[in-house]
Amino acid sequence: MTGAIKEIALILGVVGVCVLLKHSAPGGRVEMVTFWIVLLLPFVLNAAGWLRWQTVRRDRRTALWRKVVGFIGLVANALAMCLPFLVFVYNGFLVRYDMRHPLGLRGFKEIDLYATVAGCLILSLATLVAGIVAPRPIRLTVSLGGFTMASLILSIRLGVL
Repeated sequence: MTGAIKEIALILGVVGVCVLLKHSAPGGRVEMVTFWIVLLLPFVLNAAGWLRWQTVRRDRRTALWRKVVGFIGLVANALAMCLPFLVFVYNGFLVRYDMRHPLGLRGFKEIDLYATVAGCLILSLATLVAGIVAPRPIRLTVSLGGFTMASLILSIRLGVL
């Protein structure tokens, strides 16, 4: 499949998920659909960026430093998305570990959620800056992915985390 067909398939998949969510929400509330769009958009943009990276990597006309900056932006965006999940899994492991082991074996420390949020915001800012100078095929997905990830992190209250 060509790159354009993959992107169209990805867009149709996202629209299909949004339509299904709209009809599953009680009363078809628009707020529910927009919440799911905002929630899924960073993940979709990161996937689209990695799909486009396949063509950028093989392009010989693009400067090497732009490729490196674009790759760093994609990796930073992926880390910004994965970091909260890893922290939740680790903290959940600590709760189970503390319940099963005596006090003398409890040497693990819980990860601070404020530090996690700050780290994700720094990674999102790095993604946004890298997206500005990334190669043209991935420029929009990298910069918009960093912006939407930062807005997602800021929109979810820390009390929910």
